[in-house]
Amino acid sequence: MTKAEQITKIHSFLRRMFVPGDLIEIRGLKSRKGTLRMLTDDLYLAARSASAMEKEGADVYYCLNPVDRESKYAKTAKINDGDNNCRTAGNADTANRNAYLIDIDPDRPSGEAATKEQRAAALSTAQEVHTFLAERGWPDPIVLDSGNGIHMLYKGNRCSANDDALKFALKRLATLFNGTCKIDAVVSNPARISRMPFCINKKAGRRASLVSIPNEFEEMLPYLVLRLAEEEPTYMSPFAGSSSRSSAPAKGSLVIDEEGVLDLIDEFPDQLELDRDPSYSGDATYFALSACPFKGAPHVGQAVGMGKTTIILRPNSIGFKCFSGACADHTFADLLRLLYKETGRRFSGDIWEDDLEVLDKRWGCVEDLTAGANVPDNSPFTVDDFLAMMAASGGMTILSEDKSH
Repeated sequence: MTKAEQITKIHSFLRRMFVPGDLIEIRGLKSRKGTLRMLTDDLYLAARSASAMEKEGADVYYCLNPVDRESKYAKTAKINDGDNNCRTAGNADTANRNAYLIDIDPDRPSGEAATKEQRAAALSTAQEVHTFLAERGWPDPIVLDSGNGIHMLYKGNRCSANDDALKFALKRLATLFNGTCKIDAVVSNPARISRMPFCINKKAGRRASLVSIPNEFEEMLPYLVLRLAEEEPTYMSPFAGSSSRSSAPAKGSLVIDEEGVLDLIDEFPDQLELDRDPSYSGDATYFALSACPFKGAPHVGQAVGMGKTTIILRPNSIGFKCFSGACADHTFADLLRLLYKETGRRFSGDIWEDDLEVLDKRWGCVEDLTAGANVPDNSPFTVDDFLAMMAASGGMTILSEDKSH
């Protein structure tokens, strides 16, 4: 492969992985000059830099997710200019979830290159994983031979990278498929680097290469990752009844069902619009919304069919999740407040059973719930408003003028 051919291939790959304007980091490790770095929004310059780093004897990598231009790191680092032995991007410097990596390596002694048979086993495991995930609605990935194993790259939809769903989804895959090959369960951090295709893997003594690339590199729906993560026993879902982000007062107190959630969505058409029919996984029902009600529009990259904003119903809890970093902390309780604030109306159906004592036990005290909500400082929404709203919706009964209950 000539240098020009290598640069062209790397450039083509980066164009599939990133969008125009992304600030990406190319990194060369163990070069003759130490660690090399190029931080750039010019994908052709990135490709040329990768080739140059290889010439300096480096193993070449790229950050899977773009760097946040507003981070202190981006504001102080050299842009479009190479550097060495300098700081590199960290988790806090990442802009969004651009890609999901599944890294499959043959089980072999550390430091040894994989044999032809071991690499074939890794590809076979990747095919099994691909079939398993495709049956769950995951789109087709880009598949790379890293030189020693297989990388499966799924396109992210630019949601926040600061959550644990991918970490536990990878743990679940490792539990299901680890054997002669192993799935690396610790490649989920936002600043994760991945080996650059068409560059030499020095340990393996061969180039990383492209195995397959889909005609349509479709974006991943974040809730598909969440579904898989929830199958991992150690995962603490933000929508589980024991989580502080669940809006159900306590086990047994939730009375709303799937039909009730659909009624809620129908009652507030200006704020809530169902993107597709409800979907199911285990005991959870997912209601994907076409736009974020807190923004009043889709987030960047959230078109119809993206499912970035979701209401999740379980037998004993109901939750709201927006996968955009800007709205990631909003809960279902926040959603109810928003609907009331924007319309002056409360949902006509029942959400929780008529039990103030249970509600108080779930939250510690009603004041704590309201104080912790994402309500603007200038909002007239008070504890009294909340109590009245809950009473009107069938959520609880105001027992007396004394709100200390």
